[in-house]
Formats: sequence, structure tokens, C-alpha cells
Amino acid sequence: MRLRQISLCLFALWGVVSLSGMEVAPDLRKIDPLALVSEEPAIVAAQTRVAGVRERKPLPVFVHLRSGNQVFPGKIRSLGGEAVKVHARLYTGTLPADAARYISLWPEVAYIEADRLAYPMLDFSGPAISADAVHQGSPAWPSPFDNGVTGAGVFVGVVDTGLSGDHPDFHTAGQGTPLRVLHTYVPPRSQSDPLADEEGHGTHVTGIAAGNGFASSGTYTGMAPDADILVGKTSFSTIDIVNAVSDLLTFAENTPVAVNLSLGSPMGPHDGTSGFESSIDSLAAGPAGSKRIVAVSAGNERNEEEHFKTIVTNLFGTKTISLELFPTLSLFIPQVDIWAYGTTNDDEYTVTVTFPGESAIVPSGQIISSSQGGITVSNRVDTSVPNGATHISLAFSQSLAGQTGTIRFDRTRNGGTGVIDGYVSFDDGRFLIPETS
Repeated sequence: MRLRQISLCLFALWGVVSLSGMEVAPDLRKIDPLALVSEEPAIVAAQTRVAGVRERKPLPVFVHLRSGNQVFPGKIRSLGGEAVKVHARLYTGTLPADAARYISLWPEVAYIEADRLAYPMLDFSGPAISADAVHQGSPAWPSPFDNGVTGAGVFVGVVDTGLSGDHPDFHTAGQGTPLRVLHTYVPPRSQSDPLADEEGHGTHVTGIAAGNGFASSGTYTGMAPDADILVGKTSFSTIDIVNAVSDLLTFAENTPVAVNLSLGSPMGPHDGTSGFESSIDSLAAGPAGSKRIVAVSAGNERNEEEHFKTIVTNLFGTKTISLELFPTLSLFIPQVDIWAYGTTNDDEYTVTVTFPGESAIVPSGQIISSSQGGITVSNRVDTSVPNGATHISLAFSQSLAGQTGTIRFDRTRNGGTGVIDGYVSFDDGRFLIPETS
């Protein structure tokens, strides 16, 4: 009892200190750099890309917990934020300005991961997988599917840019007949209409998944033309996507449901441990007896030179990768995600990023910006990230658009395999292969 009283007193004291405006030193090992308030131009640009106007909107985050904690959402709400449970040790939510530095000190918090952006991707063709033959019952299916499998009695959910609800292929027998969409979702505070598709990608995807071909007299028919449709309209924020998938699956309850995500993101470790990947895996698994599938696109951008893999073979060797940043529009704010894996212990590197007129040299364990602020490098070497890997992230400001530079890795600790994987969005730039050394 005494220990519990002491803990409550310490928490109350923390609250008084944090609300008083007194500086509280955060545990930076537990905070994604993009979840911190910063005045560095490259970090500001990266945060703005996901969260909008940084000064007026709370930052969306994933919060990884060390163990389940039922009072965690209430503690976040007391700070003016929001926390939505994905599973016992993972929450999506929003944090008010600079709150990450406070909750990083909570013992139950393992890691605070910033939101990222995904991108719409579609490169599939129905006839290539003989869907038309399946609809007609070939090869032979057992009863009650001996007349073909068309999706009757199944929900198809699509999380994308919305759906053109007046398109004939999404009505039972053409426009003017009952709409096959049974449920829609848009993010909270969104004024967008889920049955309007300003970009067309969601309508395209849903047509492939569940269009009944009415407009083309059956020529262009989707995979499940008799399925009922669930629509989630997203901003392509990974947190919005997770919340949309959760909502569609909740609506489906015990009805068989397939949710499609024709989208993806080059950012993250690509090993299932990021907040986005872990959330989708948990939702797809569902409770025992669930009849659900979540399909996610992969590989559509394989020729875009958005990934490099290199191996530092010498104990304290060096590798250099060239990076071209594209001369894009005013939203140009590229980021690079780099992961160095090990076995028992990870490798450590000094990272040198050099572009014309601007450079940054960053030893392991530090976050440093170039003198002009156009380059920010976070070189993390702790075990707070969910997979325990060494995580190196780079952010660039618009001033470097159209420039080509280099990323040099000097191995300073030989604790792992020497393998380094790096990712950049194909909209932002490309790695120039072959590597140099």
C-alpha cells in the first residue's frame, strides 16, 4: 500500500511540474524524432507532411506499451490527447504539442512512433488469375458453390480514396437500383463524402474487387461481383488506415469479410514490428473464429530504386550510397529510413550525409542537423524501437530538391551482421545503384 501511495504521489508531482511549464527532460531513446517538437526545417517539413499545420494540429502517433494498461487512455486524455486501443500493448492516437517528452517518462511506455504516409498502389489484373472461370464454377466447386463463386454472402471492404457511389457497377442492377454499399467510414473530424472519389483510385480498386460489370454488360467484372461493399475513405495516414480497417471489421462482425489495401509505404523496418504493420496483423487475426482477410499490396514499386541493401564486410569498414532527390513541387520534404540489423548486439555507425553546400556528421546515439538546417540525421543505437535494431532516419528540406548527395556509413562497433537496408519514397528520390565504397 505504501509503495502504491508513493507512486501516486510521484505521478501527481510529475503532473504539477509538467503543467507548471518547468522543463522536463524526455527519454529520447523512447521517442521517434518525428514525434518531437523541433524547429529544424527538415523535421518541421516532415511533420507537416503527415499532420498538416504543425502549430495547430496534434501529432498522430502509435504508442507501444511494455504491457497492457487499462488506465493509459485516460492518462492521455488528461493531457489533451487521444488514445485508441489496437491491442493490449499498442495504441493509435494524437498528442498535443510536445507531450511526447512527458509520456516518454512513463514506465509503461516502450516507444512513441510517429505517423507516416502510405501511397495508393494498384498493379493487378483480374483475368490474369482466372477470376472469370471461378465465377462460372470452373474448376468444379462443391455445393453450394457448384454454380460458381461470386462473393454472395461476403463483405468486401476497401480502404482507399472513397467510391463513386453513382457508378452502375456498385448497384444491384445498375444506377437507380439499390446501392451495394452497406457501410462507410471516414476519419473523425473529416468532412469528406465516402461515396465521392475525387482521385478515382478507390473506385478503380473497388471495381476490381467487387464491380458487377453492369456498365460494360459484363465485360469488366470484378473478383466478387455479388459481394456487399464496405468503404473506408482515408487520407493515407497510416493511423487513419488502421482506424478504417478496424471500423470495417467491427461492422462485419461474424460475416466473412475481405478488406483490401491497395496502398503501401516504403518507410519502416519492413519486418512486421512497426505500428502500422503490427496493427494490421492484429486486426487481421481478430478473435478466435474470425472470418476475415486483410490484403495489402506489395512490390508494385519494385523498379523505382527506392531501396538499397548493402553489407559492410570489414570489421570497421565503410560504405557510401548515393541519393538523388527529385525536383518536385512545394510539398517536397523527403525522408529516408535506414535500418542496421544485428544478432545479439547491433552494429553502430558514424553517418555522414553530404549534399552541395550542406553536410552533417552524426556519431551513433546522436541527432544532429546541418548548419543550414536542411539536413537532420537521427542515429539511434538503443533498444527502444520495437525490433531493437539500429535506426537511422534522415529528413531533408525543400532547399535540396533536385540535388544529388551521398550517405556514408563508417562502422564504429562490430556487433551485428553488417547488413544495412535503406528506403526512400519513390515520389521523393532514388538510390543510385551500384553503391560506392
